[in-house]
Amino acid sequence: MTFYDDDATQAAVALNGTMVLGRPMRVDYAGDVGGGRPGPRRSEGRRGADRPVDHHQTPRPAGCTTLFVGNLPDSVDDSTIINLFGPMGTVLKEIRWLHDKNTGRFKGCGFVEFYDENATAEAAKLNGTMVHGKPVRVDFSQPRP
Repeated sequence: MTFYDDDATQAAVALNGTMVLGRPMRVDYAGDVGGGRPGPRRSEGRRGADRPVDHHQTPRPAGCTTLFVGNLPDSVDDSTIINLFGPMGTVLKEIRWLHDKNTGRFKGCGFVEFYDENATAEAAKLNGTMVHGKPVRVDFSQPRP
């Protein structure tokens, strides 16, 4: 969906997680969509190699110790994530990768759980960091209803 101005776009994204017919609605910026549906391609020539990608982050829920990590290349593995979040210390509790349930193919995203909230907040600052040539989306995981 396309909006006429940034205020309308931000108002729509603020509805992310709103319950509709008993399920939380997913509203996100184009290009950051998950679930296996690719958003519009952003060619490096248009964006520029030195310009960071603006991946919008949702507000941090109280007590949040889990991050969503997306836009990952197929070459990523546990050691890549451990190296990315290494400066936070030995605070990683668990890494969970998402795979298509029919094909078993990696979806390019997963969840990283930390032992404490401070490490989670620091790790979230790595949003947009380049990993194997792709700007990674790091966002706070939202609790399930």
